[in-house]
Amino acid sequence: MANPYSRLTLALVGGLVVLGLLAGLLAWQDAPATYPPNEPANNAIAVHWVLAAVAGVATVTVAFVARRRDRPQPFSLPFRQRALRRVVATLRMRPWSLLAPVRALVTLLLLYVLLWEPFRAAMQVFAALAPSWTANAWGGPGYWGASLAHWLDGYLLFFAAAALLNLVLARPVGPAA
Repeated sequence: MANPYSRLTLALVGGLVVLGLLAGLLAWQDAPATYPPNEPANNAIAVHWVLAAVAGVATVTVAFVARRRDRPQPFSLPFRQRALRRVVATLRMRPWSLLAPVRALVTLLLLYVLLWEPFRAAMQVFAALAPSWTANAWGGPGYWGASLAHWLDGYLLFFAAAALLNLVLARPVGPAA
């Protein structure tokens, strides 16, 4: 079986992670020395515990169902060649319909989320070392609380966007489909 993963997609996401790490280093270096005092009412630690439980159960359930049905793991779908072909077909508006421009616009918005999240999660690695980044963060005020809450949000947004994108994308036409 040929490699089902798109090298272009993996390289793009990998490049965004590297750029995010560099942007995080710059943000950390340029962070202000003073920051507002931590307000405990500004955090969402309880919400993130619930989100973490939901994400954990959903991840295990989806992976288990995919394995039982002998299907690819849904978490790998955004990185597959077939997904890239569907994105290209959608942006080329093939097959054409009256909703094709709307579908293309929604696809671009969801692609923005899919590409932003790896960049922003990588940026958090170094930027969150600056106390001004975590003072009133949802999981703050410390590095690990703020970062884990942010990464959890990113994980959920990334795969929610991927699931929505799967519903929006056109099915490619022709023999390569």
